[in-house]
Amino acid sequence: MCTATGFAAARALLCRRAGPVLRARLLAPALFSALVVPAVAATAPPVDPALLEVLQALHYDGRVKPDGMVSRWATFLPQLTARPDLQIDALISLGLAQAVVNDAAGVERVADQLGAMAQASGPPTASWARTAAAVVRAELLRRQGPVGRADRLLSDALAGLTGDVPPTLRHRFVAMLALLKETAGNFEPAVRLYQEAIALAEASGAPVWQRAELRSRLALSLLLAGHVDRARQVNDQTLAQARAAGHDLALFLAHVTAGVIAAELDLSAAKAATLAALDYAQRAGAERDEVRATANLADMSLRRADYREALAYSERALPVARRLLDVDSQSVALANIGFAHIMLGRKDEGLRHARASLALDEQTGSLASTLLTHTELSEYLERAGFLADAYVERREQRRLSELLFRRDQQQAVIELQEAFEHGQRQRSLALLETEGRVQQAQLVTRQLQQSLWAAGAAIGAALLVLGTLLARRVRAGNEQLARANAQLSELSERDALTGLANRRHFQAALHSRGGSESLQGTLMLIDIDHFKLINDRFGHAVGDIALVEVARRLRLALRDDDLIVRWGGEEFLLLVRTVRRAEVDALVERLLHAIAALPVSCGAQRVPVSASIGFASFPLERALLALPIEQAVDLVDTAMYLAKASGRHRAYGLRRADAVDAQALMLLSRDLEAAARAGQVELTAIVGPAAEPLMQAAA
Repeated sequence: MCTATGFAAARALLCRRAGPVLRARLLAPALFSALVVPAVAATAPPVDPALLEVLQALHYDGRVKPDGMVSRWATFLPQLTARPDLQIDALISLGLAQAVVNDAAGVERVADQLGAMAQASGPPTASWARTAAAVVRAELLRRQGPVGRADRLLSDALAGLTGDVPPTLRHRFVAMLALLKETAGNFEPAVRLYQEAIALAEASGAPVWQRAELRSRLALSLLLAGHVDRARQVNDQTLAQARAAGHDLALFLAHVTAGVIAAELDLSAAKAATLAALDYAQRAGAERDEVRATANLADMSLRRADYREALAYSERALPVARRLLDVDSQSVALANIGFAHIMLGRKDEGLRHARASLALDEQTGSLASTLLTHTELSEYLERAGFLADAYVERREQRRLSELLFRRDQQQAVIELQEAFEHGQRQRSLALLETEGRVQQAQLVTRQLQQSLWAAGAAIGAALLVLGTLLARRVRAGNEQLARANAQLSELSERDALTGLANRRHFQAALHSRGGSESLQGTLMLIDIDHFKLINDRFGHAVGDIALVEVARRLRLALRDDDLIVRWGGEEFLLLVRTVRRAEVDALVERLLHAIAALPVSCGAQRVPVSASIGFASFPLERALLALPIEQAVDLVDTAMYLAKASGRHRAYGLRRADAVDAQALMLLSRDLEAAARAGQVELTAIVGPAAEPLMQAAA
């Protein structure tokens, strides 16, 4: 197997939590194994042990040094003509190495080579080659998106497998499917598939580093599924096996995963594990892993507020990442350098490096990474006291977040349509099969009628019943698919962590209320104060508990017909019907009190929680403008940011605006305080009740 290991899935989950993330965009292991295929090895001619030794060495070299593998594999592949299963295995490794070095054209060339092999081969080799081509294309899709399409591509290929698939290929196929499930956030099925892949790898005598890679992915999937203790147990087994074998890459995998697991609770332990991982990566000659472990150390230093150490680690990683042409690691190192400079008071230098990181993200078309960088940049600027710059980044974050949401929404529609069409094709095939059976039975019936009319009539009746039953089964399948689609649609409009509505539901609700151009009611944007600090000091698990508890308190404080949305990370968007000033003020006071009345309990931890709120009632007084939802959210976001800048744990409301159109209103919103002093807008400030400060609790 040939890719680098790391925390891509963990990073994606932490992005959704919107806490401080381990920014090292380490690529997940390219793991590939089997599914629904009998565990019987195919008969094949023996291979010279010396040839197998070279083959294993190439697999390993492709894993630790994926650059330059094309020429090495091209020289070696002709020696495997007698063993097509080993040829396919080698081509998978080559395709995945090309994916690691971001060579999309190279990946496609390997997939085409596997496709040509499938056309030139008979069964079952042709199905193995087609599935292998799906594996390398799925890995490219996983990195570039969409994951759902990659999942269907590989699942369809797996369904076409024939014969006894060799274990060396089977464990690759299954583990790739597991990786796709993990990337899509389906952690429970990913766990089951990784467990199956591990059993297959052990049964086929896979090298210790391959088994360690599978176990590391299993541990990370368990962690992401919320099973922290099980994740630690699995990784402890990996560590024991790696130590017994004395294998540097396996030891790296175990230690780097231990660092990720420990980072949830103990940053000191996480740093120690990651330092050990760095040492083993150096011993193994795995430079890409070395760079990314160094980037992880920089992240941990940022979270521990050791900004000089974070700067040193990032500056150490950057030149190596540049030499390796590793764009992801370059972007991470530049961003971390920027954050460290900002927290050390060197804003201009920090912004210069952060902008360079953003330029790389935009160059690679990574909208999600660009959004994450803007999010973190605004947080660090705010923490360092550069509020005006932080607000600029927050506006860009808001714009990209909306853009990403729309793109994901469009992609979800496309994927749903593709899934529906796939289901339609399957049902059409089933119906054609049913019709064929009925027609065949009718032909037999007509032949029998010539001699046995009575018996033929009875058979015809039986066949009619059979046809009716089969048609009913098809209709029942259609109804079941419709129910599943309806359930999927409902789940897609709910936030998995808090159970609140998400943006998709909010858009649908607005449409049902008359469309986004006629917003009626009071809009509130609530942001949990110092949420990054909660995650840094208490861990992401506590941050999740705080989010769930705040969501519960909001539900209790509002009426059933009020709409509560988890807007993004630690932000909640509320749309309530009342617009009367006295009622709105009373509601805002009630929300501030409900959120901050009691600390959030998490075992022995008691974490004070408060929030800042921006609100406005629409249509605005004086202006009476029908605002699109995006502009309305921007306005309450501006008011909320003013509440944060004024000391947090309070609310600012925009009551009135002297603006003749939406453009004039946006000009006023750029500096609400100045507009208020000039009498162009009316602001209301509501301070929350006395509460224990988070800074004191976290100290």
